[in-house]
Amino acid sequence: MNRISIFSASLLAALLGLLSVNTFAEEGNWIKDQKDCKHFNPHPQPEEKLTWSGECKDGYADGKGQIKWDVKGKLAEEYDGDYVRGRPHGKGSMKSHENGQIYTGDWVEGIPTGDGKLVLPDGTTYVGQFLNWRFEGIGELTSPEGKSVYGEWVNGELVTRLERN
Repeated sequence: MNRISIFSASLLAALLGLLSVNTFAEEGNWIKDQKDCKHFNPHPQPEEKLTWSGECKDGYADGKGQIKWDVKGKLAEEYDGDYVRGRPHGKGSMKSHENGQIYTGDWVEGIPTGDGKLVLPDGTTYVGQFLNWRFEGIGELTSPEGKSVYGEWVNGELVTRLERN
């Protein structure tokens, strides 16, 4: 396996680690905030609560705002951005305080899809297109040492290296 495929495989594994936190996947339950607004909760946990700074529409968190997820009294995650019907949708940024990962970009029904940027705790960064939490389309992956690969990604894997114009 060459250096790039090892690098992309390790980053993909780290990216998939995001799914173990409150990443708004399709399976889960609903949880209410302090305003009685519903939020989708993909991984319910004991002693979990949240606060929401935005509006409530038809019983669901909706519009621009910030949500903070606490687990056992400790801040686990926060999201700042657009919400539609209880899920991140539009532009927003999510930070995991449990693993240090930050995703900023487009969201569709609670899932990173579109243009975005993922920064891992070690400084590894991916800037480009996402589809359902995976690198999909044109993007650049940069290591903490500044080495990068720019190209086309399919299902989280680099399929074609591209040269920058």
